[in-house]
Amino acid sequence: MSIIPDDAGLRDAVEACLASRPELEADTGKIASNIKDNHPIWKVDSVRVKKIVEIIVSERVPPIVKPEKLFEFDFKKAQPASIERGKYDWHKQEIEGIHHAQGGLGSTGVFLVKLKNHGVVVLKQKVPDVAREIFAQCLLQSLGINAPAIRSLPFREFKAFTEKLAPSPVTVKGTCLEIHGSRMQETGGVLMEFVPGLELGSPLLRLSQNEFRKVLFEVGRMVAVDVLLNNADRTPFLRRGDGNPSLNF
Repeated sequence: MSIIPDDAGLRDAVEACLASRPELEADTGKIASNIKDNHPIWKVDSVRVKKIVEIIVSERVPPIVKPEKLFEFDFKKAQPASIERGKYDWHKQEIEGIHHAQGGLGSTGVFLVKLKNHGVVVLKQKVPDVAREIFAQCLLQSLGINAPAIRSLPFREFKAFTEKLAPSPVTVKGTCLEIHGSRMQETGGVLMEFVPGLELGSPLLRLSQNEFRKVLFEVGRMVAVDVLLNNADRTPFLRRGDGNPSLNF
């Protein structure tokens, strides 16, 4: 014989499960299984569990404040901040503002976050093959090629960080809605080092002859690494196409 729990009882069970295993928040199927293990006679519907989880999450995240004036991100003065683990207490760290750099097709882009009394860190959606990105970054550093540091955010740190971002000023309306959307919240995120620079095709870039030679040398090293890693989306050397010159800084 099975018993269908009322909403209050099921919510208590969901909250108890999340309190002991917060990493299950994005997996309602496992939450339902956990509740069934603790309440063998209950008939637990994963659809009901998902709705309750969504309610709990919406109550936890502070309401998004629409600032009267949009935040202005100064790229010329922006400096990188450390992304070292344990460096910040996200519950206390103040946020000056966020700039959303839009991505290409299928990408959420990156979020440049200006920390008060620090510099800028970069938040990016975690992809399934994030280990490859971290490996590539380690390889580039070992070869002496400048590449932004990157680390995967643990579940609790990602939640604390993104909840802190909710009321922050933004350069584009809807930025915080993108961060708190189901797509990014389900996958998690990575924190990357902010590296100031200009695109090679930027009209603001002015180089002397010696500087130009140095840039060509660095581009050659970058192409060699792209061939080694089979990275074909930046330059047209591996496959036919124009590449993506906006990725060259």
